[in-house]
Amino acid sequence: YVPIDIASGSSFFYAFVNLISPQEAARFFQHFTGFKNWPVPCDKESAVEWSESMQGVGELADRYRNSPLMHESVPDSLKPAMYKDGLRIAFPEPTKPIRAPRVRPPSAKKAEKLVLMRTQQGPIPRAHPM
Repeated sequence: YVPIDIASGSSFFYAFVNLISPQEAARFFQHFTGFKNWPVPCDKESAVEWSESMQGVGELADRYRNSPLMHESVPDSLKPAMYKDGLRIAFPEPTKPIRAPRVRPPSAKKAEKLVLMRTQQGPIPRAHPM
């Protein structure tokens, strides 16, 4: 899941990824630590950290299944997603009614920074499934 500011459509430049085994996690960690060979023009270098608060697909699903991000008003491209064997699968159903997200317009300073970033680097890349 790549958290995205719903108002601006820009990512916060981090993601939550659950891998299928400790070996795959170690391989991912090694490959993406310091990675900068992006398919779009970007001078960002990635960093990888282990989550101390959430571990495993079950905890991630429980965290987001009742989240306002899963509300019907949120575009599907901004919602957390789950994949198996490279194919998107259904996210676990919510266990209670989902509130609509509170969308706050960006502050003037943040809006100015976004415009400057987009002017200098072109559109900020959005995450897409591999």
